[in-house]
Amino acid sequence: MRTPATFFLLTCLAGPLAAQGYTITDLGDFGGATANGLGLDELGRAVGWAATPGGWHAFYNDGFTTQDLGTFAGGYNSEAYDVNGAGDVVGWSSNNAGGWHAFRYTGGVMQDLGTFVGGFNSEAWGINDAGDVVGWSSNNAGGWHAFLYSGGVMQDLGTFLGGFTSEARKINNAGEVAGWSSNNAGGWHAFRSTGGVMEDLGTFPGGFTSEAYDLNDAGQVVGWSSNSAGLWSAFWYTGGILLDIGVFPGGFTSMAYGINDLGEIVGWSTDASGNKRAAYWKDGVIHDLNTMLPGGSGWILYEAWDINDGGDIVGWGTRNGTSRAFRMSPIELTLRGPIPGTAGAANTALVTGAPPGAAVYLAFSFQAGATVVPGCPGLFLGLDNPVLAGVQNAGPGGNAVFSGVVPSSWSGRTVLLQAGVPATCSLSNMLAHRLP
Repeated sequence: MRTPATFFLLTCLAGPLAAQGYTITDLGDFGGATANGLGLDELGRAVGWAATPGGWHAFYNDGFTTQDLGTFAGGYNSEAYDVNGAGDVVGWSSNNAGGWHAFRYTGGVMQDLGTFVGGFNSEAWGINDAGDVVGWSSNNAGGWHAFLYSGGVMQDLGTFLGGFTSEARKINNAGEVAGWSSNNAGGWHAFRSTGGVMEDLGTFPGGFTSEAYDLNDAGQVVGWSSNSAGLWSAFWYTGGILLDIGVFPGGFTSMAYGINDLGEIVGWSTDASGNKRAAYWKDGVIHDLNTMLPGGSGWILYEAWDINDGGDIVGWGTRNGTSRAFRMSPIELTLRGPIPGTAGAANTALVTGAPPGAAVYLAFSFQAGATVVPGCPGLFLGLDNPVLAGVQNAGPGGNAVFSGVVPSSWSGRTVLLQAGVPATCSLSNMLAHRLP
């Protein structure tokens, strides 16, 4: 029998998301003039790099402060590209040998992931919630190959037939990898690797090159491809089809860098004046992120690099004329998480944007639904047969935190989560998270 709270969820907690407004945060610097935001976890914790007086260093922002992750001993520069639910950060740092190596930063320690035998340089670009890392390393043949670092071992992912170089950019919670490889035609193509098999995603008709930058837990891939006009445009690979998702009206080129599990995509496009502007694609429609900023913000956004399921976005732009890293966050009721996002562990979900003091309900299911909601015109249920996970009162800032242990038996399953506020019959976004 359903409890009254569960019944309320069935009758009031779903509906279409309204057009969102955003806040924007400057992620800071380390005494230099420039910075770039490159990755996010599901709570909105951000990574990237920021200039120092003598170079640039990787950073980690926990939502409040920006931490300098430093470099290897003797190094000057470092960059961070991705962060997982456990807060582990990956990127690269220069070293005292005059090269640079991939790192994983965990527990306050920057771990050198090394290179292939005979290699000199490497970079780590992606990490999933299981802690598997992907990137590229040089080798003893004078080229570089994509790698998967798991269980302390750097595995060579190889190249397409006849290729010499490859790079891996991201890995999802199903263990699928996205990146690019050179081929025997003298160009390079985007790939998705599943079970060790590198699938060529091809190019647009008439194109010669393509690169993949990100993929979600459903295996949808984004990046860019050249076309018959000799230009390049952002792509979304889904259902076995490489889709051209276009440019701003009057623009001529675009690139996609990030995708979340809802299929929302971020990157950049040129506009009718030839200016690069940060872009957001949803339901096949491109939007200029600059139009979503608060009035008088002083920002011009040029590139968006990542987006999480809660709608947080990171990238870079100029603020009052100075290059800065940014994080945009939705103002409306928003669900983020789960963190660390793994089965057999205690996980945390965060709801923001609730009325202070209001009861916030969190529900989950393993299947989406579309049930008309009586008494709440225009609302519908996003979860099929939801289970109430908990109720928390929002704090003075409108935030509610939920914690609980996810059973080990859920490993490999995709859980759907949604939050709502009964007092206002309002709904958060719905999360779909695959548990490694």
